[in-house]
Amino acid sequence: GQDKGRVTSGTAKTLMAKVYLYQKDYANARKKAEEVIASGVYSLLPDYAQIFRQKNNNTAESIFALQWVACPDCWGQQNTYQAYFAPYG
Repeated sequence: GQDKGRVTSGTAKTLMAKVYLYQKDYANARKKAEEVIASGVYSLLPDYAQIFRQKNNNTAESIFALQWVACPDCWGQQNTYQAYFAPYG
């Protein structure tokens, strides 16, 4: 919908859960993750391999996804922002 490519509260809560995991604060990580699950906005695809198919971009499984457009005629003009600044891991 309108939030395609935007950071949402679900995105923030998911990233906060990840921070808690790195800090080994498992109780708060679980709490934040459960808030995201309970929101009902996100769900898993039935087959894990489906998330790698282009037709499944921006599904209910996408919590945070950079938006891009393939342009075979734009060699050297692509935006590499996601390669340099996107969260790793």
